[in-house]
Amino acid sequence: MKKMCKFPYFLAAGLLLVLADCSDDKEPQEPEEKPEQGAEKTYIGTLIVDQNDGTLYTQKNVSLIITVDDGEAVMELKEMSFSDRMPLKLDITMPGVTVRPEDGKSLLSGEGIVPLAMGGPFEQYTITGLTGELSEERIDFEMMCGAYPTLFTALHEDQLPVPEQTVYRGILYVDQNDGQGTVYVQQEVTALLAIDLDTDRADLLLEEVSFSDRMPFRLDMTIPGITVRPVYGGYAMEADGIVPLALGGEYEDYVITALTGSTSAWSDTGIEFEMYCGQYPTRFVGVKKE
Repeated sequence: MKKMCKFPYFLAAGLLLVLADCSDDKEPQEPEEKPEQGAEKTYIGTLIVDQNDGTLYTQKNVSLIITVDDGEAVMELKEMSFSDRMPLKLDITMPGVTVRPEDGKSLLSGEGIVPLAMGGPFEQYTITGLTGELSEERIDFEMMCGAYPTLFTALHEDQLPVPEQTVYRGILYVDQNDGQGTVYVQQEVTALLAIDLDTDRADLLLEEVSFSDRMPFRLDMTIPGITVRPVYGGYAMEADGIVPLALGGEYEDYVITALTGSTSAWSDTGIEFEMYCGQYPTRFVGVKKE
């Protein structure tokens, strides 16, 4: 009988190790990017609601606050409405939105979510069919709010193109409060808006303005400490009870009250605001000066 040639066991073991090593020779996979857990982030953008009658209701400068924790998100839309016929705007919170990382982004989904508004459940606007994407820079999603197909697209507040200091040229309108509806109009008024991004405050300088054709001179007037907050493409502004500065000191005859307005980098009107200067209802509309 012929003797069988025995294959050395140590060579067989080595061959198996080599084969195993070759079979595992794959490109290393990058870990999936997950959204920062527990961090509150703000996005500002546009809400579009299909009115189910062939028209779309569009609301700009809507803020969304989102908090992601353990694969779920709570999303809150601030001061939004579903129609121009709604008598008020609501803060609506959507809890329990699923967040799933995939291909370097986070996918959003939700079904049968009862939103919260006005202190309780808002069942008539139950959320169905929610799908979308979330990243550090932006958020986009669509959903059904009750019977209304709804789309939201927004940028993170840090991505908004907001200038720190801008010069505008425009028209100042001052109601003369004379019982006859007389409005004093001053053309070619320069307004300088200087924004402090660290404090969310702004100083507004109106150059060589007057509030009536009876004023014997024009003056430079600064309105300090206006509250600003980022909106889609600019800032919203508001102030009340601010003593303006003019002629080297405080100008108490023209205390600023009920100031509201906004700037926009993406519209024909670069800045628009209204206020009371003392007893005079005042409005300014201007464009960015290049």
